[in-house]
Amino acid sequence: MEKLNLKSLVILLIAAMAMFCVSCNDEDDDNDGVTASEIVGVWTVSNVEGDIEINGISFMDYLIDLLGMTQEEAEDALEEMLEDFPASGTITMNADGTYNSNFNDEVDSGTWHLSANGKVLTIDKDTEDEMVFDVTTLTNSKLVIEATETEHVDMNDDMVDELLEVTVIMTFTK
Repeated sequence: MEKLNLKSLVILLIAAMAMFCVSCNDEDDDNDGVTASEIVGVWTVSNVEGDIEINGISFMDYLIDLLGMTQEEAEDALEEMLEDFPASGTITMNADGTYNSNFNDEVDSGTWHLSANGKVLTIDKDTEDEMVFDVTTLTNSKLVIEATETEHVDMNDDMVDELLEVTVIMTFTK
């Protein structure tokens, strides 16, 4: 079995997930005609989902088929990575365009901006920490955001970078 560079992957995933919490995907686009005032309030993580692909192959298939891991080894590797996902916490979106968050006991603060059509949420705009999320649902009581991060990473120490794509979907309730 080739060595998987899990530390690099975990660091990348933490960065992608730490963007802050996103929840499960909704069937409909429920944010037509929303205003920025609807996002103001305290939001609690209710669900987090993630999808990982390496060179277009699911993470589990990559570990098993290409790295030769057993099903059990692959599940253990995935479980280790998922431990760092922000599975609990809150974010307070203030009317003045600032936020305070606490995810998995990691406290953060900064600014937020919701696009005029309510479909894009930007955290810490115009900074090196900027994060952009697609808003798939925004109502007075539910917020669902999604982001995809891509990175070229040498996953198996073969001196060839693989394309790592991590999608995070987080659901919040108010």
